[in-house]
Amino acid sequence: LGGMLASIDSSDVDSEVLDLTGGTTAWIGLNDESTEGTYVWADGTSVGDYTNWNSGETGEPNDWGDSEDCVEMTSSGGWNDNSCSNTQASLCEIPTILLEYSYYSDSLSRDDAESACEAAGGMLASITSAEIDEEIVELTGGDSAWIGLNDESTEGTYVWADGTSVGDYTPTGTLVSPTTGGTPIGTLVSPTTLGRVRTVWR
Repeated sequence: LGGMLASIDSSDVDSEVLDLTGGTTAWIGLNDESTEGTYVWADGTSVGDYTNWNSGETGEPNDWGDSEDCVEMTSSGGWNDNSCSNTQASLCEIPTILLEYSYYSDSLSRDDAESACEAAGGMLASITSAEIDEEIVELTGGDSAWIGLNDESTEGTYVWADGTSVGDYTPTGTLVSPTTGGTPIGTLVSPTTLGRVRTVWR
């Protein structure tokens, strides 16, 4: 899946994760396996300013029996160090791709528009559903704009800028490319940005 055990760096994330687990005790990414007493997250970053160790008679972390190097979130949302060999639910943090569309009203050729999109960290946009189509029409205000669809490699075979085929969805009506005949050409860029989704595995 391309993820790792979750990092929890704020009380807001802690609350979100507790809601997600429903109070089920689950492994998180914090551990001191490399150096006893020095806790790091699964991605190697230090524990930081936020912690939520369970309090009580023993206090946590307590490395009970000199054998507790991994950390779980308990039913209260607090953290407890425990033996890494215990079996229980786990909380994974998995990167996901979030699409964000931006509209640029500069008058550009298609090649220059493509270069501008790449410079912004994205590419000319793919439109793969009616919902995205409606979102983009609203974003452009109805102005003509370059999108990623093209048949430059093979005449009549359209692909998106990322190389994927046009798929099942195409807008109704006639597909018209914008021209420079006195009308500004917009550029629609869909940069990809990494977000995070947390998933509980039971």
